[in-house]
Amino acid sequence: MIESLVFATLLLPVMATGLPATALSPDDARTVVLPAGEVHTYEAHLEVGDFLHVLIEQQEVDVVVTVMGPAGRQLLEVDGPYGRDVPESVALVANTAGAHRLDVRPFSGVADATASSYHLAVVAWRPATIADRLRAEAELETNAAHRQASRRTADDRRQAVAAYGLALGLWRQVGDRLQEARAFGRLGRLQRLLGEHQAALASHQQALNLFHSLQDLAGIASTQGEMATVHRHRGENDRALALYHEALAIWQRLDDASHEARVRNNVATLLHSAKGELRAALPHYEHALTIFRRLGDRVREAKVLVSLGHLHSQLGELDRAVVVFERALALCEALGRRDLAADVLNNLGVTLDRLGEIHDALGNFSAAREIYRELGDSRRQAAALNSQGSLLLDMGLPEEAQQLLSTASELLREHGDVTLESQVLLGLGAAARDLGDLAGSLDFFKQALDLQRRADDRGGQALALYHQAGIHERTGNSAMAHGLAAQVLTLFRDIGNVPGEIWALRIFGQSAAGSGQIDIARGAFEQAVILAEATDGVTEVARSLHELGRLEHRQGRYPAALEHFERALKQFESLRVRISGEHLRSTHFATIRETYELTIDTLMQLHGEHAEAGFDRRALALSERARARGLLDVVSRARVRVDPGDPELRTREQQVRRELNTLALRRRRATPDEDLEARIVALTAEYRLLEGRLSLPEEAEVRGLARSPHFLDELVELISEETVLLEITLGEPRSYLWVVSAGHLGSFELPGRSTLEAAAERLHRHLRQPMTDRAGHQAALEELSQMVLAPAFDHLSIRRWVIVPEGALHYVPFAALPVPSSTPGQTPEPLMVAHEVVHLPSMAVLAQLRSAERRAPTGRLGLIAHTR
Repeated sequence: MIESLVFATLLLPVMATGLPATALSPDDARTVVLPAGEVHTYEAHLEVGDFLHVLIEQQEVDVVVTVMGPAGRQLLEVDGPYGRDVPESVALVANTAGAHRLDVRPFSGVADATASSYHLAVVAWRPATIADRLRAEAELETNAAHRQASRRTADDRRQAVAAYGLALGLWRQVGDRLQEARAFGRLGRLQRLLGEHQAALASHQQALNLFHSLQDLAGIASTQGEMATVHRHRGENDRALALYHEALAIWQRLDDASHEARVRNNVATLLHSAKGELRAALPHYEHALTIFRRLGDRVREAKVLVSLGHLHSQLGELDRAVVVFERALALCEALGRRDLAADVLNNLGVTLDRLGEIHDALGNFSAAREIYRELGDSRRQAAALNSQGSLLLDMGLPEEAQQLLSTASELLREHGDVTLESQVLLGLGAAARDLGDLAGSLDFFKQALDLQRRADDRGGQALALYHQAGIHERTGNSAMAHGLAAQVLTLFRDIGNVPGEIWALRIFGQSAAGSGQIDIARGAFEQAVILAEATDGVTEVARSLHELGRLEHRQGRYPAALEHFERALKQFESLRVRISGEHLRSTHFATIRETYELTIDTLMQLHGEHAEAGFDRRALALSERARARGLLDVVSRARVRVDPGDPELRTREQQVRRELNTLALRRRRATPDEDLEARIVALTAEYRLLEGRLSLPEEAEVRGLARSPHFLDELVELISEETVLLEITLGEPRSYLWVVSAGHLGSFELPGRSTLEAAAERLHRHLRQPMTDRAGHQAALEELSQMVLAPAFDHLSIRRWVIVPEGALHYVPFAALPVPSSTPGQTPEPLMVAHEVVHLPSMAVLAQLRSAERRAPTGRLGLIAHTR
């Protein structure tokens, strides 16, 4: 039976190392230095039926032992899953006489370029007894189970569970309780990875009982740590924390710094990720990091740096988080650990996103996802998709985000990762909300909350409740929103999550304002501004100032509202400059449109109170600044020579374009593939960013005419005595019309955005249809003329009109509108009879066009005409 099991492990021939072999003797014991990159070869001449048992204690390096038979074929390979903690045991019964070779080499994942040592001892060399044959068979089954488990798929792990079950029976027959305990421990870990938590706890309890009977403190502590991890996955965080602390006390008693650091890292992870106690986690991470660095354990140092960077990010210490992540990334690259590097890239992307560096963030997410996909790690691939989807939501692309998040949800079905699954559900809820499906959105948020409660994740619960409060506030249920917001605020404060506290303060303030609690709302918004400024969160400062300004505006406190709005716009504009690409800049602009509208309305309300103070001039300048931001970029790109830009960006743009073309061909030829679609969505978003980055005009052009402190004076100088400018800005509950002529500025209040745009859309529908309903057609023209032109018509006697509309008013042919002062009962004349009417998207565009250098034509122009 032994011989058949041994030969079942035969693999392809392994090339000899070329180094001289060291002969083993029955009582051999030696400590050996293993230089980096070398392989040590030992030789034992065995007779048929001889039993050889060798132990190799891994003092400074994790080694792999390969056993070769006399014919030069591999008989077995020993590489236990315990790293350096447990000696590698080689036990075999020879079925062929001759020289058997043992090759000892460093584990391939070790990249240190320093020499290491190990201790080799021959435990037994004799004719095999029945017990020896059972031991060899038990070790063979154990090694097979180790190899099967290392492949990490669910099927392989199930097969490994069966193999460990066989090994357990053999170890009982041998009577080796230590090996039996270790096998129970590995079995429990596999069962936990398969989601069989109750079975895992039972296996670990068996191991713990055996270690107690052996008085093996290290085994007891290791098993307590494994059991704590199972309890953590079951959401039993207090029980997990107690077991971790028991294990920590034992490792400190044994003066085992490496294991102490590992447990401290586990304690920190539990406090950080599961219980949300961020400040409490910080000293454990820092202590573990210090120990791993002192011990030269660079892999674990990198892992702790990843967690520490994520913690600083959650605490709102974004710049510090970036520094930590960059250290971790450099270390991972030096170690050749692509899996860890991908973790760093994903977390760094989240932090860069919050800092407003959107292109770099999206690039990091894409790079991380590609690594996970190549490694076959679907759970982490889902995590990167979740990060990408969240970023697309922030960019105003909910449909694209929904595709990525749906793919992530599919990938997570087999993993049972409650925390990540709930994050994806939150993203899907946000996408549904942004697409107008509020009921579906609320359902997603409730599902996420249920998962977070099962996992006892207080931070996750706070997020789910926060989003639910937002939906209730949007639907007018301020009382429900206020109650939920109070819970959210308490949770975020308890766990020390500063960004979350800022969000909670805003939703708390909004719901308080909706319930008439103005002083409470004002205090919440002011506190949110202070916290956001302390954490350098540009977007959060701007959004909090916007809420404070909106509250004061509703209360008629216009000077205070103006101060807050202008500070908010300054913050928004500073962020907007860093957002590359016309499409992305326009979607970001949509999120701050309300700030512009309310600021303009505030200025005009102040103008009503202080007519000579020039508030109307400031409002017009702001209207131009708002509309000119995107338009000036377009004009600049048409008139300014664009530098090719960063060569690395250009190279990446070409790579992404080629990848998109390749994927598009695959999509046409293959059956639908969710992963393929997700990759196309992510690459398309990255391409938009790259395209924008590469075609950005110079900074001076981005700032544009509308940034000039003398903007309005320069604008008025462009208007001749024969010209009048009519500029319209839309808003709620009021819109405004400015009439600018040589030496004169007048302003007039118009109906709100919804009223004007509805009238414009009615007229547009009439104009697109055959004129069968002449009365309706004329009524639509007259309606809009009365709304827009009648308030100011007495001031519009000048012949040439330059009209700068906004929104749906761009569809209106103003020259066709009837004169609003026509005599009742007569068919009114259209404006074009007495006036020359010109449309412009922005007066600042005209200014830039007139100031641009005219170039002489460089080619020929051919005209082709056809007449009847």
